[in-house]
Amino acid sequence: MLRRVIQILIWLIVIAYLAMALAFTERMEETQTVGSIDVIFIDNSKSQFIEREDVIKVLKLHGFKFTGRPVDSISRSGVREAVYDIPEVKDVNVFYTPDSKLHIQIWQRKPVVRIKSGKLDFYLDEDNVPLPFSVRYTPKVLVVTGSVDLPLAQDKLFDLAKYIRQDPFLNALIQEIHIDRKKHLEIIPIVGEQRIFMGGPENYERKLKKLMAFYEEALPYMGWNKYSSIDLRFRDQVVCKKIEQNSTN
Repeated sequence: MLRRVIQILIWLIVIAYLAMALAFTERMEETQTVGSIDVIFIDNSKSQFIEREDVIKVLKLHGFKFTGRPVDSISRSGVREAVYDIPEVKDVNVFYTPDSKLHIQIWQRKPVVRIKSGKLDFYLDEDNVPLPFSVRYTPKVLVVTGSVDLPLAQDKLFDLAKYIRQDPFLNALIQEIHIDRKKHLEIIPIVGEQRIFMGGPENYERKLKKLMAFYEEALPYMGWNKYSSIDLRFRDQVVCKKIEQNSTN
């Protein structure tokens, strides 16, 4: 019984504290003015699309004025929605601290593949969301070129790109995939001069596992420059074409 009474008293103290804290925050917002804005990029080492000036510019375009304005006159949800208008922004957190500083925490989107075809040049992030190309920041990701549009990129190519990115061997091996007019894929490796034909994007896991096995088991013995092409289109085999050697008399 005594333990139950103590638990109730503790909860009452907690509720009273929260009520006082809320009342204090409301009084602070009624009397204080915004002193400065702190824009914080969370995990900025992985994505560097946006800078502080970009955020301030967007807020100004939405009509926000901060310095010297009463804290309670500025909608935190409005600030959050304005920052969400930046395509590279994945999540936003907006809050005040007792020193009258407005904090804007930003999580940026992380690209996994770049689509480059004709006039198209954009990224897809981890959530399959398109991001515009940036001259400021060029992440090191898989590049897909050739006959590709947004629907194809967001459908089969996105899953393929994520699969390659998540495998250390494939991610280190493959720098580009080119798509011809028949929607057939050609892998362009970082190492070696081979043309790697994959056919369509279907069954990409099986095809890439065959490629990995070939690179790990066959090429170390045969040499990286022995073959001009590697064909993964056949179900149970890898078909290779040797480089033709020029004969001399």
